[in-house]
Amino acid sequence: MEAVRWGLIVIMITGILTKSASLSFASDNFKHPAYWGGTGLMEIPTARVIDDWDVRAGVGQSHPYRYYFGTLGFLPGLELNGRITEFLGFKATGAKWAGYGNDKDKAVDIKYQILNESRPLPAIAIGAQDIQGTRLFNSEYITFSRQIYPFDLTVGYGRGRLKGLFYGAEFKASDSVSFLIEKNPIKYEKDIKRVVERAKSEINIGTRIRISKGLVLNLSYQRGEKLGALLSYTFGLGKPMLPWKPDYPFTGPVDRRSLREVIPSDPAERIERYLLRQGFANVKVKLTDKEIFVEYENTRYLSEAKALGRVLRTVVSQAPKDIENIHAITKVRNIPTIATSAKPQEIIDFFNNKITTEEFKDVIKVSTEIPEIKDFPLAATELKRGSFERLTKGAWPGLQTYWNDPSGFFKYRLTMDAWSTVNLWDGADIFGIVRLPVSNTISTNQPPISKDPVRSDIVDYIGRENLRLDAVVLNQLIRFGDRTLARGSFGYLENEYAGISGEILHLLGEGRFAVGAEVTSVKKRDPVDTFRLKDTSYSTATLNTLYRIPGLDLTAAARAGRFLAGDDGVRFDIARTKRGVTVGFWYSVTDMKDYVGGKRYHDKGFSITIPANMFFDHDSKKKYTYALSPWTRDTGQLVSQWRTLGSYMFNLYPADIKGRLDEMKD
Repeated sequence: MEAVRWGLIVIMITGILTKSASLSFASDNFKHPAYWGGTGLMEIPTARVIDDWDVRAGVGQSHPYRYYFGTLGFLPGLELNGRITEFLGFKATGAKWAGYGNDKDKAVDIKYQILNESRPLPAIAIGAQDIQGTRLFNSEYITFSRQIYPFDLTVGYGRGRLKGLFYGAEFKASDSVSFLIEKNPIKYEKDIKRVVERAKSEINIGTRIRISKGLVLNLSYQRGEKLGALLSYTFGLGKPMLPWKPDYPFTGPVDRRSLREVIPSDPAERIERYLLRQGFANVKVKLTDKEIFVEYENTRYLSEAKALGRVLRTVVSQAPKDIENIHAITKVRNIPTIATSAKPQEIIDFFNNKITTEEFKDVIKVSTEIPEIKDFPLAATELKRGSFERLTKGAWPGLQTYWNDPSGFFKYRLTMDAWSTVNLWDGADIFGIVRLPVSNTISTNQPPISKDPVRSDIVDYIGRENLRLDAVVLNQLIRFGDRTLARGSFGYLENEYAGISGEILHLLGEGRFAVGAEVTSVKKRDPVDTFRLKDTSYSTATLNTLYRIPGLDLTAAARAGRFLAGDDGVRFDIARTKRGVTVGFWYSVTDMKDYVGGKRYHDKGFSITIPANMFFDHDSKKKYTYALSPWTRDTGQLVSQWRTLGSYMFNLYPADIKGRLDEMKD
């Protein structure tokens, strides 16, 4: 056995350090999970990472460990993995944990591929496992992988639970089957939570079977005594699950006769008619002897750049040939927010691929400075039709989850939610939502963590069976000058609080950087009587900064000030939006001395917003959001808002539009 180990090491090092005529860099073949979720073999990580913006979910087991995991390619080369480890046959101890079942542990892993594989060099990655919380399984490592097809060879060194040298190989026998072998350095008898004695063997062997696209089954023999199995599924985040119905750009008749040959009102009326036919709203068209101004509201497409492309295609097809500039003004709730200007021939050349995206970016102007539209001498028409329906309504199933309570690890509330939105006037909406519980298992045997809880009493509100008005909110959007937006909200803002909230945001440059503030003044709602308010009042006030990196679709934000429990501090948010999906993480640091497991707690968690068009056969602006925090605590809490300035301005900053010009051709 020792000879086999050293022989494997020699083969791997030789492959890593030398060039080979048989190198093949189709490393997608080897981007599959280890049993704990991160990309690897069985227990050891490789230098491979999941593809950018792919998601992997699965469950793996090698007794007594059972892993439930989700993995995300958050940025190119950056892999994030969240997992729950269940210890089979080891019940949680203590009276309050009687209904919890097997003991469990949460963990977050991170890996970054610092060097992608090339002909002279292997792939190199660094990573850390179980980076926060109890850190029962914490490790740090560096790992190298080299592909000599059909082999993928890995060697690495770690500390913590992965202390020492580890190595392994995957042999791809066919497109559907591969075989694995690894040397596993873990000393199970030294684990903080000792559920396995010393392993009988450090060598694990296994096989991978590709069942279908994205679906993979692993079988293994580990530690010289235990069989293991893993089932995982990988898919692209934001990619439609159903084939879309044809949705072709405007293909109506083209009329580009000069102004001397047409009645000036005719092109404006045609543009308006064609835009309304495509589903745009609040359309307003004005024609002068040199320019066309078009105001519109996108009510159909998730991508604002795609909507802009549809508008410009339509306008340029009807623009008289002596028109020099086209101005497309995008509105939100009938309030102009952003203006895009270009010459007709530049637009035509871009759509016909005669100029590149970078060349078009140099000539197109995207700005928050809205042109002032006056009554020009030749302006024969000013059309404003296609306004929003005053009333929109709908119903859908709702799901709320409650994790890691001592009385049970996972609990849920399934509801039927009915909602309605009324458009009152420019910039104003009133929104209401009622939740009818269908099935509810949410309960707790733990009291709130303080005498005056702001969020740790959430079970009092979501653990009931009664019909409840969750929110009824009046929202008003206001524009000040070219770069400043404000929002005011009043009503039953969320299921725990009612009151008033205000927000202001000022854009700098092309919207890559913004500063603002948000204040709320609320009272606590009664958990039983929907409309009754308690006497307790709360307020929050934060100064906000936001920085956007359009090339990475990344937004970083910080909110500093006072939170709901009266604690002062900062909340940091980082989010990425791609293909309409937004994945975000937050972490707060305040002066509130709240403890979990003997350690001071800082509120943290993640959220995901998924576009409805992932599940439809057509484009849609609807989105669904789910957020999860490891503990329900009172530190770093804010009042939830139905609409924020960020949601109003989604993808509508100048830097966003210019960073997504290719979507105009969709």
